Amino acid sequence: MIDAANTEKIRQGVEHWKEWWLAHKDEFAAVQPIKPKSEAGELSRQPVADFKLYDLTNKPVRLSDFRGKVVLVNFWATWCTAVLPRFPI
Repeated sequence: MIDAANTEKIRQGVEHWKEWWLAHKDEFAAVQPIKPKSEAGELSRQPVADFKLYDLTNKPVRLSDFRGKVVLVNFWATWCTAVLPRFPI
């Protein structure tokens, strides 16, 4: 749970981020992601180094635990707008 004293700092941080993005978003519009292709013209898949994170119960989980499966890793932080509704400001 977020300390009530910090909720105002979080709200201000989100507002600062929104203002920064509005001022700078055009700088990123022209950037296109690089899509590596194999010789056959298809997207190539590069191996990812194994890493360890902790789940919500503090149990370690390694990327290699999911070898052979499709994995989507979604990183969140307390200032993510999708997380903020969980912490009323």
